[in-house]
Amino acid sequence: EAMIEGKSGSEMTGMVIVSETDGSVTVTVEIEKAPPGTHAAHLHEFGDCSSNDGESAGGQWNPTEADYGDLGDIEVGEDGYGSLALTTDLWSLGTGDDNDIVGLAVIVHDNTADARIGCGVVVKK
Repeated sequence: EAMIEGKSGSEMTGMVIVSETDGSVTVTVEIEKAPPGTHAAHLHEFGDCSSNDGESAGGQWNPTEADYGDLGDIEVGEDGYGSLALTTDLWSLGTGDDNDIVGLAVIVHDNTADARIGCGVVVKK
């Protein structure tokens, strides 16, 4: 799981739940207090959310040069709530392999996918 905290002046909060079943990883992202609109969510290469702008998480995680670390878009309503769910067999949890997402950051971007308005680190519970 990962707890998302606001970055770049955002008050957004959220939770990422990650599970693995029969070789497939399911990621569910739920955010609150986010600006209405479409927000891109990606996995980033460093599990570091210490900077105020989220830049400490590094670039987008992309070990195969494909849309590998792209979680998708979150549609946020006027109430500030949005969610997404994704299941893939391209990732693993806690294996230490190149496709292991434990220790990576989940970044939520503003509507333009430039500013990082939320950050959380995936940890295995």
